[in-house]
Amino acid sequence: MLVCGTHRGLYRLDGPHDDPTRTAECGRVHEVAPSGDARLAATADGLFRSPDGEDWRPLDGPDDPVSVLAGPETVLVGTGDADVLRARPATDGWRFDPVGDLGAHPHGDRWRDRAPSGAPSVRTLAVHPDDGVLAGLEPGGVYAFGGDFWRRYGGGPRRRPRPARAR
Repeated sequence: MLVCGTHRGLYRLDGPHDDPTRTAECGRVHEVAPSGDARLAATADGLFRSPDGEDWRPLDGPDDPVSVLAGPETVLVGTGDADVLRARPATDGWRFDPVGDLGAHPHGDRWRDRAPSGAPSVRTLAVHPDDGVLAGLEPGGVYAFGGDFWRRYGGGPRRRPRPARAR
């Protein structure tokens, strides 16, 4: 089974010669991630979970998920408001706790000034064995959370100012 997301929702494909079947109308799909036997999807209409790729249910979580990363014990969700949340099953649904305070980083004002909507988005998430959680922001670069605070990760691309030339 293959689950994929488009700007029109979620689709499931069971075999190479089958036509894809739309399984959820949930607006634009930003990312789909496996979580054990289930799948999670970060969409324009919120975060969704499916045990089989066919029956999708919304999770009572962030309104603006942009990225999702699922591991064996933890689910991370990046939002369109520069937040990274750790999701855990709870007795009454799911619990979402912040992973540090990425929005309070000293570079935060710079990100907000350059973001078209005024809020940077956490576009991608990864886990590094030595550096912890990595978050790729648009705009903003890559930041790492090692347990205490978020820090800029690596040097990133450097732009050198170029002198203006008259033509």
